[in-house]
Amino acid sequence: MKKIFFLGLTFSILLSSCVNVNEKIYIKNDGSGSYQLDMDMNGIIEMMQSMDELQGDSLQDAMVEQAKEKSEYADIPGITNAKNSYDKSSNVFSTTYEFSNLSALNVSWNTNKKSEDDEGNISQMLQQNNFKNLIGAKKKFSMKLNLKDLRASMQESSEELEMAKMFMADNTYSIEFRFERKVKSFKGLYMRKGSDDNTVVFSIPFEELLFGTENEQIPISIKLK
Repeated sequence: MKKIFFLGLTFSILLSSCVNVNEKIYIKNDGSGSYQLDMDMNGIIEMMQSMDELQGDSLQDAMVEQAKEKSEYADIPGITNAKNSYDKSSNVFSTTYEFSNLSALNVSWNTNKKSEDDEGNISQMLQQNNFKNLIGAKKKFSMKLNLKDLRASMQESSEELEMAKMFMADNTYSIEFRFERKVKSFKGLYMRKGSDDNTVVFSIPFEELLFGTENEQIPISIKLK
């Protein structure tokens, strides 16, 4: 089995079951913070085990081994404590690290180099094409999600787009923004209040993210108290 980076599974496998991708960004008052990416692989594991229990077990073992490898983000200036982990009981693969400022965070988002083996790898695509960039300081933050190139990549990667859309129906991509300060207001499509006054969440169905025909750019703005 080829090396998995961020569970670099082929497009066909990713589309064969429910995969939810969740990012969590915590920003302190000085602009530093922490980042976490979680990929819930339960759907894929269940699908593979239903076909061949050994295949499901092999995928779990591969993710365990991948989690032991050095994080690609470990050597980025301004990034510390970068590591991968895999919880075999929940089938969630996570990547976490701390950043000294937003510049380091943005560099980490655009650091991946795509190879031939990564064609159709959704998690890789979300880390490329300048898909997202977070700017701001103190009490004002903004992000613009650029969907045009991302959607073009998906069009090139799949010859069965209608089937892909069907498999994506229940999948979501979300970004949780949590701050040391309380949130005063926020604006943007697919934005909602989080679990407390310091948190807001962007959440979009994968089908709309990857195959939508409107909103090629989604601006997000957040103001803090």
